[in-house]
Amino acid sequence: GQNIPNEFHGNSFSQRVKNDFVKVQARKQMEKTAQKRCKTLFEAYLKCGNENQFSMIWTCSDFRKAYNDCLKQYQTDERIAEEEVLVLQEMKQRDARQAAAAEAAA
Repeated sequence: GQNIPNEFHGNSFSQRVKNDFVKVQARKQMEKTAQKRCKTLFEAYLKCGNENQFSMIWTCSDFRKAYNDCLKQYQTDERIAEEEVLVLQEMKQRDARQAAAAEAAA
């Protein structure tokens, strides 16, 4: 995962930066999950496109729609909120590990 430097913890500006960071990370993770779960539909769409290069737009539209519908079911506000919670949990765990390592080194 990515890290937020310690100087971003604390004040309201840094809180906004942190919130934006969390949202971006959550969206990235949500998109990765959606792509992973819809991979077979995407591969079917690609295969159709390779087989029907000149008529792909018309011939493969059902495949494209199925893939997009699959992505949409994983890219909801509820799922982004779930991912934000996971990103925050990961950040807290990282901060706790860093604090423990700093304390052990002191």
